[in-house]
Amino acid sequence: MGYVNHIDEKNIKILSGEDGLRILSLNINGIANKINLLELYLEELKNNAVSPDIIFLNETRLRDSHLLSYFNLPNYSAYHSLRVSGRSGGGIAFYISNKLKTCPKVTRYNFHEIQFMTLTLPERNISFCGVYRPPTSLNSNIKQFYEAYENIISNYNNLLSMGDFNIDLLSDDSFQLTQILGLNGFVNLNKIDARFATR
Repeated sequence: MGYVNHIDEKNIKILSGEDGLRILSLNINGIANKINLLELYLEELKNNAVSPDIIFLNETRLRDSHLLSYFNLPNYSAYHSLRVSGRSGGGIAFYISNKLKTCPKVTRYNFHEIQFMTLTLPERNISFCGVYRPPTSLNSNIKQFYEAYENIISNYNNLLSMGDFNIDLLSDDSFQLTQILGLNGFVNLNKIDARFATR
């Protein structure tokens, strides 16, 4: 899912890549055995002149036992939020292109099994929030998830929020998420087919 708040014409250009920033968001479902494929994909994008400036990955499945430097990407700076040890799945990461020549402000939040990471590019006055909420928490902690998410996103203007929420957008459970996003000025960027609205 991808949501953005306080959109104006300038931000629309930034988010679409017309004014410089290209954003790629992927559910990698385990980066350890896909790092080479990711590098090949990025090379293909580069060859087509559409290299992403910001990459967000969810479900990296990395833990503190992994050597994180192995998961660096050429010409990008990496920022990881590792999965709680003993749990499968999870983990999120942002990669920022070195051509941006920026020093982002990164904040990590872990709430039970739920992960949030925000990244702010001060020079561009834009922030990003990556979210991973495991499917095992579908029926538990939903109220706490909504409270934590709203506390985070309400502190940012010009925020793009993305990730794996594991919330069925066609169910009654999504009403509060839709309400929180609407009250904070967010617009849904996704055009989701009903078959894929469960994440």
